[in-house]
Amino acid sequence: MPSAMGSLLRLDSIAYFALGDVEKGRANAHDYYSVAGEEFASSVAAGVNGTPEAVRETIAGFREIGADELIFHPTIDDVDDVARLAEIVF
Repeated sequence: MPSAMGSLLRLDSIAYFALGDVEKGRANAHDYYSVAGEEFASSVAAGVNGTPEAVRETIAGFREIGADELIFHPTIDDVDDVARLAEIVF
């Protein structure tokens, strides 16, 4: 039987990205989260990964804290952005 702090607990995380048009992606994230208040929306928008280096740093950071899964969500509606992410990650 697994312990309460053993295999029953998972750390699943999300990160946002916009590799094609980062400013549009940040604006979209800000707009989406604006119902939670300006401070929170601005914080989420600032965290949108906009460069390959930022994506790699995000992956490394979540790996360092022991995340079991990291899900990247696009913040722009460009399918090529997902392909860009795949090139960085894989």
